[in-house]
Amino acid sequence: MPSPPHADTAPHGTAPSALGLDGSLHAFRVIVAYSPDPTVIGLPRVIGAEGLVIGREAAGLSIPDPTASREHVTLDTDGVRVRLRDLKSRNGVFVMGARLETAELAHGDVFRVGDHCFVVQALTANDVEQLLVPTDRKSALLGESVAMRALRTRTAIAAPGSSPVLVLGESGSGKELVAAELHRLSGRRGAFVPVNCAAIPDELAESELFGHARGAFSGALSASDGLFGAADGGTLFLDEIGETSTATQARLLRALADGEVRRVGEQQAKKREVRVLAATNVDLDLAVEAGRFRGDLLARLRGHVLHVPPLRARREDVIPLAVAYSTRPSPDQLASAAAVASSLTPDAAEALLVHGYPWNVRELVQVMRALPSGTDRIKLGHLPKSMRAPLAGRSHSAPAPPPTLAILDVRPDATPNETELRTVLAHFAGNVSKVADFFGKERKQIYRWAERHGVNLEGVRESE
Repeated sequence: MPSPPHADTAPHGTAPSALGLDGSLHAFRVIVAYSPDPTVIGLPRVIGAEGLVIGREAAGLSIPDPTASREHVTLDTDGVRVRLRDLKSRNGVFVMGARLETAELAHGDVFRVGDHCFVVQALTANDVEQLLVPTDRKSALLGESVAMRALRTRTAIAAPGSSPVLVLGESGSGKELVAAELHRLSGRRGAFVPVNCAAIPDELAESELFGHARGAFSGALSASDGLFGAADGGTLFLDEIGETSTATQARLLRALADGEVRRVGEQQAKKREVRVLAATNVDLDLAVEAGRFRGDLLARLRGHVLHVPPLRARREDVIPLAVAYSTRPSPDQLASAAAVASSLTPDAAEALLVHGYPWNVRELVQVMRALPSGTDRIKLGHLPKSMRAPLAGRSHSAPAPPPTLAILDVRPDATPNETELRTVLAHFAGNVSKVADFFGKERKQIYRWAERHGVNLEGVRESE
């Protein structure tokens, strides 16, 4: 088994370009990832040129927390990095588990103020656009982070047609889930057939993949259509394709090129209408250079390429995922803010957020399923020692943001107040359909909100 990937160890303040963010940096913001108050969870705030002050009575972001000081911490940005400074608070500020008075924060860093945990986001212009794209509520790819929203969008684009798709990502990040979602969205009538290539002995690979005739070899007591036959009219998912031998790769290349397979022991090839998806956590370009993987097969597989983000790159999804998996073996939606607030202690939430997750979602799921039966609230002591370690030894007016950034302070999953509704309406130039898509509601709900807040929709359109 390969060694687990290391958690991010770059110092706080790493340049966004080192974080895998495409495009130019557009804005920084913070998200309330955990709060004992469900009405605050998910609240976003842009860090503008004048900075952002967080505290119990702060003008920038006020949190209902008696353990926080009136003005607890300030965040400033020069457009390249975020600097955190403790405002001589009573209980301190903790960055990635350590108490610090000052720190430079990078995308994905977690800090805690009182009983509230925050995640820093560095957003590109593309990320801002992605946040405005309506999310697919039926998707099995759970998460409201920018990374998961982008993955859902790219998956929907790649799903139609019959071109191969190569799904790349670390072990446990959810590559098979992406493949299953591709099949669902494709509308293909045949079966979704997943196979772990690493588990097929090389001497049996041809028979397993393409089938065999009866009596083709010792033990072949009956004929088999193989995995390509089982997936005829559907989708064949070849997981761990980087672990296949060059001989098996040659056979796969022929099947992809011709759309035909020949069963072992037969001369006549058969047409198979199979869409092939492949996944690996191996760098296939390096494998090609080393002679371990065929470059022509890699070229065939790259009809579309999807990158599945590691869990540590989307920390704002960790808590709602954890709570969802703690109550359901295979959740079809994230846990609600109310469930999050009632299901964890602040220490447990912080520990879950700062963990590096070398085995990604698979590791989180295992931790949640290992909770003692009957656990109604997850406490720090319920978590593995590796997760508790960062917390060990601990005793236990800002100006309005620019118009182009103001929409980032509005939660699309919440009921807007008058200011938030006007902000979104102004952004979309009064287009009610686009506003409805942003909030995931029907048009008639936007009209109800406008009437409730006394917003003249025609006036909004005329002012644009």
